[in-house]
Amino acid sequence: MKDMFANTPQGLETPSYNVVDRRRGISDDWEIRRYDDFTVCSTKMDRSKGPQGFNSLAGYIFGANKEEKKMAMTTPVITSPNNDEMSFIMPSTFWNEENLSQAPTPITSDVTIKKSSLFEKSNDSTFAVLWFSGMMDHYYHHH
Repeated sequence: MKDMFANTPQGLETPSYNVVDRRRGISDDWEIRRYDDFTVCSTKMDRSKGPQGFNSLAGYIFGANKEEKKMAMTTPVITSPNNDEMSFIMPSTFWNEENLSQAPTPITSDVTIKKSSLFEKSNDSTFAVLWFSGMMDHYYHHH
């Protein structure tokens, strides 16, 4: 399990969280985490189109927005329980309601900026976290 922490990218911002539990699976290690509130940029996913959702969000973060503003990458990447939506966490300057309106404007309608919809739907901020293996079929899932 401690190898997971050695693989955490240094210098990437991530929301504050508390580890509630740790689980060891047959081939994967999981943590159960309770996160503080944060804001995300999200897009609907169509698995038949490959990494299109990831590419849309990465483009937005790296300057493909109306203001051409580049933002720092953050962790983790989140997918909805049904794997139909992917979200990147916005930099912390956009986590409160006042600053949320200052977020760069997406160029396309497939990227939306909002408080994490996972919190809105479940009123809970508990996630089961699987460390990304580098393969596109492993994501972070809401618990």
